[in-house]
Amino acid sequence: MKLAKIIVLLVLPTILLGACGDKKEEKTSVSSSEVNKKNSSNSSNSSKFSATGKFTSEKDHSVKGDIKVEDGNLVLSNFSTDEGPDLYVYLGKGKNIDDAKQIEKIDLSSEKQSFELKDVDAEKYNTVLIYCNKAHELFGSGSYSN
Repeated sequence: MKLAKIIVLLVLPTILLGACGDKKEEKTSVSSSEVNKKNSSNSSNSSKFSATGKFTSEKDHSVKGDIKVEDGNLVLSNFSTDEGPDLYVYLGKGKNIDDAKQIEKIDLSSEKQSFELKDVDAEKYNTVLIYCNKAHELFGSGSYSN
């Protein structure tokens, strides 16, 4: 009798956990396929769009360089900027940072930088902004067009 109870106590949780695992895997695979479908449509849209532009400085800061949006990437070349404690590149519509999409932190020492525009439709924007998150200050911007 005790042996039967022990077997039931050991087997029952294993069966229950196994059943939960199957449902979880099934749900995950559905989510993955939905995500892959969404990502492929976003990447195909952004990879077809191409545009170029140049930076201009803002206020007392110096930002220079070329902007290129192509193959789902934002490329900054011949790039230089004044130093800042927390500089990020954004895509925006004009110079309003409140409506802009943060892309990634920039490398102050690199003249050529490339940022993958994953899940970003570059056609919805027209300006690249170099913005200091810590100081809440725009260092430079550049409009791009195809």
